[in-house]
Amino acid sequence: MTTEEQPAASPQTAAPASRRPAPFQDDIARLAYRLWEERGRPFGSPQQDRRAAENAWAKAA
Repeated sequence: MTTEEQPAASPQTAAPASRRPAPFQDDIARLAYRLWEERGRPFGSPQQDRRAAENAWAKAA
């Protein structure tokens, strides 16, 4: 089947845009996890590591 012959995804089968992460979201999550591990895996406040990871990505862009 060529590209022209493939049926388009219907609204029922296509993943909603809100559930499709941006390509770099996995990278940010991995960096946040690494930062959390480097801080000694403290309990609570995962937002701190997430913000730090997002800031690092923003500076690199």
